[in-house]
Amino acid sequence: MESTSKPGRVQVSLATHEVIKNDFNFEDGSLMECKGLDKILTHLPVSKNKFFINPR
Repeated sequence: MESTSKPGRVQVSLATHEVIKNDFNFEDGSLMECKGLDKILTHLPVSKNKFFINPR
């Protein structure tokens, strides 16, 4: 996914988004063609969610 990311940005898959969605604020990405995965919906973390207390 790194090779298809916007310059200076990190994009994450839906599966990763589900795991960290309470820790970060996200901007919706787009359908990206990823090697070996076909087209997948991506999300772009934009900032840490400072109001969430992680119980892990």
